[in-house]
Amino acid sequence: MDTRLRPSLVVVTLLVALPCAAQQPPGLYLRGKVKGAFDNSATVIVDDPEGTAVWHAHTAKDGSFAVGPLPQGRYRVCAEGARYDAVVKRMTIDSTTKPISLRLNSAPHLDAAQCPSVGKALLALTPAEMKRAWLLLQDSEGTWTGAGYSVRIDVIGGVSVNGPNFHPECAQGSVPTLRRHMDADEVNRLLKHIYSMLAASGFASLPTPSRVSVIMDAPTVTLSFGIDGMSKSVQHMSGAAPKELLAIESEILASADVRGWLLCAPEDESLLGGVREDLLLPKPGMTPLLRAAGTADLETFKRLISEGQDPQAVDSSGWSALMIAASEGNEEILEYLLGHGADPNVKSLRKETALMAAAGGWSGDVSGIKALLVAGAEPNAENNEGETALIWAARRARPSAIEALLAAHADINHRSKSGSSALGLLRNDLGDRSKECAELLRAAGATK
Repeated sequence: MDTRLRPSLVVVTLLVALPCAAQQPPGLYLRGKVKGAFDNSATVIVDDPEGTAVWHAHTAKDGSFAVGPLPQGRYRVCAEGARYDAVVKRMTIDSTTKPISLRLNSAPHLDAAQCPSVGKALLALTPAEMKRAWLLLQDSEGTWTGAGYSVRIDVIGGVSVNGPNFHPECAQGSVPTLRRHMDADEVNRLLKHIYSMLAASGFASLPTPSRVSVIMDAPTVTLSFGIDGMSKSVQHMSGAAPKELLAIESEILASADVRGWLLCAPEDESLLGGVREDLLLPKPGMTPLLRAAGTADLETFKRLISEGQDPQAVDSSGWSALMIAASEGNEEILEYLLGHGADPNVKSLRKETALMAAAGGWSGDVSGIKALLVAGAEPNAENNEGETALIWAARRARPSAIEALLAAHADINHRSKSGSSALGLLRNDLGDRSKECAELLRAAGATK
């Protein structure tokens, strides 16, 4: 997600100009009234189904509207409410067209996928309308990956981030809604830049959340863009969107400094618990190769090296490709790096090692632990807190990891600076895996 797409803002100018080019000759208006709108607030969109021309108008307090001026022709008509959509069949608009009555559907955004004119209207906003536009990025993580977060950008309200802290050791409790004090012109420039990326990405034609199949309990990302009561949303599995959409999300995350709000400062971040958020959120020093160490296949990793990416590079936390591969259980890349001379004992800024990452990271894959030990990883290396890989394996209650470390003569009774030992961490945990780990340690001679 580090890739930046920065298409020229000329795209915005062209899109805004599209309706103007189609408004000749003037004089024809589609008039009528929308019923069933929440607070009588709705937008009526008229577009050319075969072309790019699109017009829209917001309803008055009584639900009435007038869209135009329009040239005579065949059009598609949609009504977009704060909660509902309605789609009207194609109709001819000429001097004989009478006012029409539209009733919004009772199902939220049921027909938005059939009405791309909503998206087309949003991508043809005037400069004045852009000042009322807003953009919302929501990461609704599954329960197995933790809680999610949301980022909202609008000219008047600035930029805000809401969500819990991924690493509680870096802050007391959860992070509340935070707002950046950005200059309105700065936010406006940011919004226009992302708007141009939306235009270039095909956002208007992408399916809406109601049309996308999502897996229960899996992380999903929703990107929404709107003005007043009109909005369009696109939802996808985290990291599985078209590259253009991922670039937009990356731009939002970087511009809003989401990482700085939700994660530790880079120098304070620990490999314990995995590095998945760092692979998703923009991070200083996180190169495409480092990200690929945790997310890509071996062939992609090799290709990046052949293109000049440095396999010895580290990010702003001092994390190497070997540490990331170990944390995420990317065994093929881990073994490739070890086979090409990667030092298994290199330490991060917190003096954490790849062996610790394998023992206490996301994967817990024992094959990575064994490969690192065979390559010469020091089983009793300590981080800044005096913790070892064995203590991390105990924290994660991983019996196979503990067995592998004990076989490599890990110090079974070592205590961290806080006084914690592997056995001590397991004593108060009544889970089956913790009991198994404790039994392994006692059988090996652990006494404290």
